[in-house]
Amino acid sequence: MLEHSASEEIARFTARPAGTTPPAVTALRVEPVGDPQTYAHRLREVLSGAVRTGAAQGFDVDALDESRIPPWFSAVTATTAGTTAAHGTAAAHGTAGTAGKTPADVPGEVAAGAVRYGADRDEDPWDLQEWLFCFDPQLRRWRWWDATTPDGHTVLVWVDTRGETVIPCEELRWAAYACGARSVSGPLPLPVEDWRRQPSAGLPGAPA
Repeated sequence: MLEHSASEEIARFTARPAGTTPPAVTALRVEPVGDPQTYAHRLREVLSGAVRTGAAQGFDVDALDESRIPPWFSAVTATTAGTTAAHGTAAAHGTAGTAGKTPADVPGEVAAGAVRYGADRDEDPWDLQEWLFCFDPQLRRWRWWDATTPDGHTVLVWVDTRGETVIPCEELRWAAYACGARSVSGPLPLPVEDWRRQPSAGLPGAPA
């Protein structure tokens, strides 16, 4: 099991990592549909919400609170899936969820990314509750490290896997697409020196 400090991970969603770096890091290479800084901010917001939900509520529950997840991310699952099942789940548990959402509530880049996930992975969109439960630290094999832009166009999504090069991370891939990706490749083992040379993306005050 990956050693996991929720408070340390949560801090890295809003600030560049400081202190000791992992011996090895892995990255998803993302080509966003739109602006890379906007994309990275969305991804940080979504994943931070999921990690904070688990830290606050734990996973020994029937349903997880969806209120920390941005409404547009909750909506994209329901609008892309084209079913009312997610609507019913949200309503039954009294969450902000997906009820009443329409495609007009979802940024165009997000809608396009969700469609690309289906085309590239031949998979349906994730149910929000199923996705949230994947953040159980007993199950999750990665933790957030940073997002950078090496060239002003591409975004690298860095995760700490404690040296493991092959990990299950489809929940991360779904989020990467659904935040507005045209393509997602990896995970790719990359030198930590590459991360050090690249500016973080999607942080408050990050250059456009």
